Amino acid sequence: DIKEGKGGNIIILLALKELEPADRKRLSGILRKDSIKGEEIKEAIRMIKKTNSLKLASEISENYIKKARKSLDCLPQNKWNDLLQEIAEFVITRER
Repeated sequence: DIKEGKGGNIIILLALKELEPADRKRLSGILRKDSIKGEEIKEAIRMIKKTNSLKLASEISENYIKKARKSLDCLPQNKWNDLLQEIAEFVITRER
């Protein structure tokens, strides 16, 4: 996501919120570049890993998955409901 300039990634957004001003400015500068070099990607990842953004993003996604699954409980139990349950499970396992 960093290399592709996807600055809207929840992990990046949470990290930017948590980082100290100097690191926030540096990470923002890297993300705004048209072409990001390998060392800059590594630097961005190091800065992001200093934060709790990965853990927080995981908690947010798990909460949304729980809400989605709970919403499925009131729908008819059929193959479509089963498919939606499987998709929710896939999203959970994919993120780990």
